Amino acid sequence: MGDNTKALKVTLIMVMAVNGKVGQNKFQNSFEWNSEEDQRQFLTRIKEIGTIIMGSNTFQTINQRPYGKVDSIILTSDPSKFKSQPGIEFMSGNAIDIYETLQNRGLKHVALLGGPTVNSQFFNHQLIDEIFLTIEPVLLLKGINLINDLSDNIKLHLEEMV
Repeated sequence: MGDNTKALKVTLIMVMAVNGKVGQNKFQNSFEWNSEEDQRQFLTRIKEIGTIIMGSNTFQTINQRPYGKVDSIILTSDPSKFKSQPGIEFMSGNAIDIYETLQNRGLKHVALLGGPTVNSQFFNHQLIDEIFLTIEPVLLLKGINLINDLSDNIKLHLEEMV
């Protein structure tokens, strides 16, 4: 994926139904349909990483509650729409600007939690170093994809499957 010499590592963490959907609509929390095992590993993983990035739709989907003591970066075109909260920062800008800002702060690892628009921006700028994807044994009737729009094909390398 991304350049391994970068100082900031970006890990995309998502859960997906067998038919490729990450939710039935942009405001559906995946905790409504994914397994308890996935929920546990997700919470453990983001706590280990310590900082998460998500779009404002995803933030609203989780009812604007952060995940414990994990620092949250919420990407939005209008940060003034949101009320300031401890441990939550609202930022605007493109993926490269956000990445450089966080890297300049000395962060070493962040978890990218989407949604599809944010995922697309990070993919298109080759800023994602690894993907941790849970495929749940469920079929969602309708839904949204992992990404909205790619500028080119991206070849991935499978490192592990459990």
